[in-house]
Amino acid sequence: MTPNQRHCLARNPNTPPEILTKLSGDTNWGVRWEVANNHNTSPETLAKLASEMDGWIRRRVASNPNTPHETLTQLDALEAAYLVTDS
Repeated sequence: MTPNQRHCLARNPNTPPEILTKLSGDTNWGVRWEVANNHNTSPETLAKLASEMDGWIRRRVASNPNTPHETLTQLDALEAAYLVTDS
C-alpha cells in the first residue's frame, strides 16, 4: 500500500478501529496525524499517539472526542513542560 493510500484509509471515517490502530504505527507522520484526527480511533490508540514527539499529532489527539480524560491530563502536563523548557 502506498503512503497516499494509507493516508486516505486513515482519514476515512468508516475505517475500523483495528485498522486505525495498525496505521497508528506508520512511519509517515501524516498517516499518524489522520489516525489521531479520526473519530473511529480507539481511546487506547489515542493514548499511545499522545506520546508522539510531533506536537501537531498531540494536538489532534487532544481534540479527538474519544481521547480519555487521563490522556488529556498527561498531554496538558507535557505541553506545560515544553513551555517551561522553551522559556
